[in-house]
Amino acid sequence: MLSQDDQRRLDEIARQTSLEDRWFADALRDGTPCPPSGDRRWPMLAAVVVGLVMVLIGLAAASPITAVVGGAVIGGAAYAYQRHLRRAHGGQRI
Repeated sequence: MLSQDDQRRLDEIARQTSLEDRWFADALRDGTPCPPSGDRRWPMLAAVVVGLVMVLIGLAAASPITAVVGGAVIGGAAYAYQRHLRRAHGGQRI
């Protein structure tokens, strides 16, 4: 059984979630949760594609700077995705 303070905090979280993302809150209440609407992974995927293109262009044109920058873009996207996963799973190590 939850204490009154815990119940109050839980009600506040439910109210805030309902205000921020109505569809997610409804699905969670109905037992069919879906990803929250703020779950945006596409920018990280786009950065990986851009980085990969830069690496390939750098290798084809014998431009090491372009290839290194492309590799850095891919590394940055991988780091951002790792942070995204940690936040999405409550700070757990993935």
